[in-house]
Amino acid sequence: MKNKFIQKLIILILFCTFFIIKNVQAQSIDSLYQIALKNNLELKILEQQYQAALLKEPQVGNLPDPEFSVGFFALQAETRLGPQWIKVGGMQMFPWKKFRQSQKDVVIAMAKVEYQKIEVLKLNLFYPIAKNYFKIYEIIQKKNIIKDNITQLKSLEQLALAKVEIGKTSAADVLKIQLQIEEAKNKIQLLENNQKKFEVPINQILNRDLNIAININENNISLAQLNLNKNQLKDELKNNYPIIQLIQLEQDVAKQNINAIQLSQKPTFGVGLDYVMVSPRKDANPARNGRDILMPMAKVKIPINKNKYKAQEQEQGFKFGRKKIIVKIMALIETAFIE
Repeated sequence: MKNKFIQKLIILILFCTFFIIKNVQAQSIDSLYQIALKNNLELKILEQQYQAALLKEPQVGNLPDPEFSVGFFALQAETRLGPQWIKVGGMQMFPWKKFRQSQKDVVIAMAKVEYQKIEVLKLNLFYPIAKNYFKIYEIIQKKNIIKDNITQLKSLEQLALAKVEIGKTSAADVLKIQLQIEEAKNKIQLLENNQKKFEVPINQILNRDLNIAININENNISLAQLNLNKNQLKDELKNNYPIIQLIQLEQDVAKQNINAIQLSQKPTFGVGLDYVMVSPRKDANPARNGRDILMPMAKVKIPINKNKYKAQEQEQGFKFGRKKIIVKIMALIETAFIE
């Protein structure tokens, strides 16, 4: 009695283990996407670059650091109220209005570019995975159909053998069915060999052993609903296609850079205060003897070398030429729709 219980328990454990392994091995396409994102080194680098780009915003758009100075008169300058012996001063510069915001706009636009690069890389990872995944799914469906045919052929084989025994048919009919069964088995073998051709690229993207089998989770596969509105599809591609968005964001960076360059050509103003300590005279006692000196300061910095800024603007202007790439991409999309 005890042995029977142990046997049943072992069978139950083996059954549960088989069921768990079978479900673990079956992989949805989303799970493959997640493995690709986890194991891709280039994606990790881009994510770090994006995080670094976000940290640039607090570094710009602030006022320049104030300047402080302290000076001692090695040879004291004599004044009517006494000799000067120490000078303390401070200066704060103020850039042109909106210049600080323009610097923030540039780094924000650059951060968006870094983020979009991540989206483009994801597209480049997901597309070949999906392409090969559904090729494997197609092969599996073909194998299932052939296996059903083999089952039916075997039933016909048994029926033909029974007819041979009673003399209602010849052995040639049985041989014909057996040849069809062997041919079907060969087709399955060819399909299995062909399946490996689509598993290897997926494993390469997932950065793992190339011999790992890709088991399709058929329960998570559903037919796509295709939107047949041509104009709506074109608008969605134009607004949501990651590569087009990346080019547009790079153009926005160039635009923000040009705006910042133009504002940097404006004058920069500064205000400050100098304080000079004066020692009282000992040889005389004039009115306000030893009075210190307080001198408000104003400063203007005018960019004169315009060639530097003009070259910077031209450099950023060339990046707007990438708009032609978007036009070409949209032309290809238009051609695809026409065809």
